[in-house]
Amino acid sequence: MDVLPSDFFERLSRPPGSDDPHVHLDRLRVDPPPRLRSGELVLARHADVVGVLHDASFVKPPMPSV
Repeated sequence: MDVLPSDFFERLSRPPGSDDPHVHLDRLRVDPPPRLRSGELVLARHADVVGVLHDASFVKPPMPSV
């Protein structure tokens, strides 16, 4: 599993013409799901999202108490 470069999301949000975001988005849909440096998975394929939603081993961390 790849780790995304730290500027991955910044590249997606650049103004049109400076970089084609579809190149980066296509990579997310073709390659295995990468992780952020902090460990979170980045899911772009419908089947991956559905799989995680139906897998009990993926849990949401508890919300901090206020």
